[in-house]
This record gives sequence, C-alpha cells and structure tokens, in this order.
Amino acid sequence: MSDMPRSAQRAYRRWIDGAPESWHWRDRDRFWLFVQVLHAATKRPRSAAWLRGNLRHDCPGLSDDRIEAYCAEYERLCTFMATMATGEDAQQPCAEERAASEAATADPLMQDYVAWKNAHR
Repeated sequence: MSDMPRSAQRAYRRWIDGAPESWHWRDRDRFWLFVQVLHAATKRPRSAAWLRGNLRHDCPGLSDDRIEAYCAEYERLCTFMATMATGEDAQQPCAEERAASEAATADPLMQDYVAWKNAHR
C-alpha cells in the first residue's frame, strides 16, 4: 500500500476497513471511489496483479474468489477510465458521454458505475 498516493491510501483503507467480503452496495461505492481516486491521483497505472497482492496482504480473510472478482472489476474500471481520459479537455464531456454510452450498452457493470459516477459529481 505504500506505493499509492496518500489520497488513494485513504480511500483504500476506507474500503478495506469496511467489509469488502460482503459485496454490499456501500462496499462497492467505497471500492469504486478507491479506483477513481487512484486513477486520478497516480501517474503510473497499476495492474490487477498489483491489487491482488495488496488484497492478499491486507485482507487475509478475503476469499480468492472475491479477490479475483474485485481484480476483474478493477481492470474493467481502469480500462473504462483510460478510454474516457483520452482527447482534448474541451472535448472531454463529449468523449466521456460517448464512452459511457457505449460501455453502458455493452456492460451492466459500466451502467452501474456510470450511474454512480454521475450521482457523485
């Protein structure tokens, strides 16, 4: 965890200090917030393997299945955020809307994430 920006460390700690094994919507909110803060605060992308290692170290009670589910979701969110981050700043809202629309029609997880993100703006 020490290789994360401080703001991402706080979001990560808030998430794992909850009950990430429950998959409750509040845990998902904390997870998404962590991923969003990490993505915004870091210059170096981190892989699902990086997250997997941190979770195995920091959450020994979390099952391998749950860790893999979080890692898969993490990868999909990172890919989605990276596609939204491309383009000029003036065109960002249009690119974000287009990417969100395309992702939302293809993936229920992205539908949920886009709705969550819009609610937390």
